[in-house]
Amino acid sequence: MRASRGRRSAFVALALASAAPAAAASAGAVDVSSGAVIRAAESIEGYVNPIEIKRLGSPEEVRLGRELFFDRRLSGDGTMSCATCHRPERAFTDGRARARGHGGRELPRNTPSLFGVTIAKPYIFGFFWDGRAASIQDVALTVIENPAELDNTPEHLAAVLGRDPGYVRRFKAVYGPGGPTAARAARALAAYIRSLAPTRPSAFDRAIDDPDALTRSQKRGLLLFAGKAGCSTCHWNPDMTSGEFVNLGLKPLKGLRDEGRFAVTRSDSDRRAFKMPSLRDVAVTAPYMHDGSLKTLADVVDFYNRGGDHQPGQDPRIRPLHLTDGEKRDLEDFLYALTSPPFKTPPPRRAGASPAPTALEAPRYWASAVEVEHDLEAAESLIDGLNARRRPWTQRPAYRGKRCAESFTPEKLVADEAAYRFDKGESAFLERYVSKDVTDYFKYRAFAERKPGLCDDLDYKVAPGTSYSGRYFCRSWFVTMSLFAGLLGPRDAFARTCREAAASDAAARPKAGALCALIGAHFDDPPAMCAALVPRFLSEDWVAECRVYFEPLKGRPVDCAPFAGDREGFTRCETVNALARAHRAGDPALCGGSLGCRVAMGEGEAVAAELASRIKAEVCRTDLSPRRGAAAAKKAGELLDRAQALLARAGVTASRSSAAPEPAYRQLDRIAGLRALLVRNGGGH
Repeated sequence: MRASRGRRSAFVALALASAAPAAAASAGAVDVSSGAVIRAAESIEGYVNPIEIKRLGSPEEVRLGRELFFDRRLSGDGTMSCATCHRPERAFTDGRARARGHGGRELPRNTPSLFGVTIAKPYIFGFFWDGRAASIQDVALTVIENPAELDNTPEHLAAVLGRDPGYVRRFKAVYGPGGPTAARAARALAAYIRSLAPTRPSAFDRAIDDPDALTRSQKRGLLLFAGKAGCSTCHWNPDMTSGEFVNLGLKPLKGLRDEGRFAVTRSDSDRRAFKMPSLRDVAVTAPYMHDGSLKTLADVVDFYNRGGDHQPGQDPRIRPLHLTDGEKRDLEDFLYALTSPPFKTPPPRRAGASPAPTALEAPRYWASAVEVEHDLEAAESLIDGLNARRRPWTQRPAYRGKRCAESFTPEKLVADEAAYRFDKGESAFLERYVSKDVTDYFKYRAFAERKPGLCDDLDYKVAPGTSYSGRYFCRSWFVTMSLFAGLLGPRDAFARTCREAAASDAAARPKAGALCALIGAHFDDPPAMCAALVPRFLSEDWVAECRVYFEPLKGRPVDCAPFAGDREGFTRCETVNALARAHRAGDPALCGGSLGCRVAMGEGEAVAAELASRIKAEVCRTDLSPRRGAAAAKKAGELLDRAQALLARAGVTASRSSAAPEPAYRQLDRIAGLRALLVRNGGGH
């Protein structure tokens, strides 16, 4: 246990940074022992917690700000959002040398990362490269009103947002009466920006407790950073910046004379001084400097090694470093260690200059959302296993060990739940981790055996946060799949199938005859069928989804991506596509992973048996061994990293639409929650 790790003053941190590692470097062979690495890391970070995040704003305010951040209606002509320049997959930069503003006009400065404002740091003042804004809220208002950027007015923005009932409702819920205003929008944006933070510690952050988180080259680079190279003189504290305004001596680009902080203070000492940026995630924020003139980290290291460009007013700390080629390579390698998962960066290469990391091509949002959902389900399952290793869900003998394995059935579980044989905590476990599979088991059995009454005993919520019962979802699925299967057959057989299916559901029974007649009248024409269902059975906004569900059955496969945020809707759409393929070929193997398709193709009993085995394994499982637990924790972390990366890439696509999809917000919140569970269950960082 290391002692004396409380908060340190800036003077002490800088003194340590300039003394201890430098002495080691001057002695010849570099000391990369654990003690030297930890001392260097502590001298830079200044205190024990490497990422001390100050969360401000309610979750509702953060979500509102998140939606506004991706909404192009913030700009006067509806063509740009905040995310146009601050792209999530690039640590909220844009990969350009200089930002593009209203009308595609190139602005004079590089887009700074937003991660530099996420960490509590009272010593920081002034935002933008020149520090002209006093707060993040001021930044948001300035960008919205600047003719060169979003080119909007407070009045126009309030009017546009006020025409959106969803925004009106959410602004009222967060801020009370008064409706959307530009000032309130700026407050929400500020809350979202303050909530941004690396999702997991970087290799450098982990090194303060585990020096071997860094490679040997990165360890040498850390000692250089804190010693001979003197980088920590300006880049220290958890966010890796002093927050100063400094003239680095960077040669002005031709035709681009920027006076920096001087334009704000009119003080000669601030001429060509710019805010010192954070180095967090620096490997994915290229190009660098206020004007984007340095393309790679190798270029940055070379610039500081030669002592800047020797311009008037250059800060005296910028001086030649006399680094060897090997030292430059080590220093560059360490800078890559400042990047947090899930960002992926290529290994640094110094053959002249290392290439700047390229932005990942953004897929369509919903295509990513499907993969994210799969990854989150897998991660949640692994974390559930870790939770079971720590604390069994129940001590009831009937659900433990050999007795459970021999006698368990889903029917017994449902009967015991209906008889109130589980306490509140046990029921919550079943609701969260078991109820969906149990519902699927009964709905597949009900369809395979043509017995909708099997759904009637499912008197429980199908998932946390919903009021719908397992009975509702089971019967609804039975009716829907019966209709789909009927549409695959001949017209004359459909009428009987449709009436039987609709009559099995109390909600559908009063309208069953008319519903079946309408569908039968347009049996081979899905567009006309869906149009005819309005307004008696469907609202206008359901017509497009109706066609997605019915057209594949007539040989026209559709894209299910627009439904990926709705698990039931997406599953139903994928089932219809797969069912149409399998039915035409008469081959259940073409169902792929769609269990519903397999059931409709006559494999209901086999699918139900598979689900019963899965439920038994979940309910009767024994504690995991420590080795399996460690492997599960590692895998869960990797899945969450991958899901976060997919959402980051998808954010670019979302920024091109009028607003970021709401399911993306839920997925981000779910990732954060799963990470917290992973930590509580012994899953490391």
